[in-house]
Amino acid sequence: MIIKNKKKPIKNKPVKSGKKFAELLKDKKVDLIFRRGNEVTGEVITSSKNKILVDLKGIATGIVIGRELLNAPTDLKPGDKIKATVYDAEDEDGNVVLSFRAKREDGGGFSGFDSSFEKGKSIKVKVTEANRGGLLVSAGKVTGFLPVSQLSPKHYPRVEGGDKEKILSKLKEFIGNELEVKIININKDNKDIIFSERAARIETDKEKLTSIKVNDVVEGEVSGVVNFGLFIHFDDLEGLIHISEVSWDRVEDINRDYHVGDKVKAKVIEIADGRISLSIKQTQKDPWMEKIKKYKLGDKITGTVKRLTPFGAFIELENGLEGLIHISEISDDRISDPSDILKLGDELKAKIISMEPEEHKIGLSVKALTKKKKETKKEKSNSLENIKTLSGKTIKKLKLAGFDSLKKISKAEVSDLKEIEGIGEAKAKKILSIAKKAK
Repeated sequence: MIIKNKKKPIKNKPVKSGKKFAELLKDKKVDLIFRRGNEVTGEVITSSKNKILVDLKGIATGIVIGRELLNAPTDLKPGDKIKATVYDAEDEDGNVVLSFRAKREDGGGFSGFDSSFEKGKSIKVKVTEANRGGLLVSAGKVTGFLPVSQLSPKHYPRVEGGDKEKILSKLKEFIGNELEVKIININKDNKDIIFSERAARIETDKEKLTSIKVNDVVEGEVSGVVNFGLFIHFDDLEGLIHISEVSWDRVEDINRDYHVGDKVKAKVIEIADGRISLSIKQTQKDPWMEKIKKYKLGDKITGTVKRLTPFGAFIELENGLEGLIHISEISDDRISDPSDILKLGDELKAKIISMEPEEHKIGLSVKALTKKKKETKKEKSNSLENIKTLSGKTIKKLKLAGFDSLKKISKAEVSDLKEIEGIGEAKAKKILSIAKKAK
């Protein structure tokens, strides 16, 4: 439908509204929400054989491309007013995707689906098209939409980094295929039917879930590799192996170690809310537990600095076994960053000060080695035997009276020492003087 506009044609730019955006928000006659299936009116900005740009009341730009140009009015010029149907609320460039294609059937076209919707029955649909939001599917003469979020786990397009072009490419692979779905929404006003493959799978998956239990070992195939783990397809079910359950060793690059199609064995570790959690590492012996057997609390070790973090340094005791020296245990001096005094590859001695086998944690300390030496030296300097002028008999009397170190004597008074049998005032003053000088 073309309505000729007598105004001067607009060249390659949207028609500007006389109102500010804030005023448009207050204008109840302006609907800022574009919903799939809505009919909208706009003014042509540019028109070519492959693309038409439309100004939608100065609020957004509409775009008609590809198959949506079918049945488009001919000889469109900038400034012409047109009516079209919203195909997608927003593309990757923020444009509203419009369509001139014939409207879908209404009225009786939906009646056959009402019963399936109300009773929750599954039906089969055929995929006819794909866009970034999901799949267009047909059921008889009626076309509906299957959003990406409503695909089953098996068919969900998992793409590293969420690349939109790769996701679209994967969705296009479904064109021509039949899928079993359920209707989750019917909007007769907008002539919309929304389908869900995931909803149709729930009942089937519930039955299959009863056939597996926690601690079962299953064989499957990697169906998706993401930064946080692996999706595994097995027995027509899908489970997730979190990255912490992939290996007993640290996983540096999961995308390098695993690929879609790899065969794996995994243990079922949890079944909750229809979700299955799996583990590869729990099908294997824990090598860490074997290695730790040769170490005990208080052992002195020599290791290599493997990693530096703001909170400490990880030391490799042997291949596959690391301990942590917390920043507070690196030096007697206060440091702000471990890299101030340590670097990767450094070899150093430390003491094991804590062990948590279940958590795979070993606590190490460099300070603990120097602390003992200092304490020993301090103890020797504090010994009564350092007072060479005192006889062994006098030292014994002092110790029996509770004065077993120079530190304790230095805090005493002459009158306190005089109370000890055989020690007069002159001797007490002498002992006190020597103790205070030694301290």
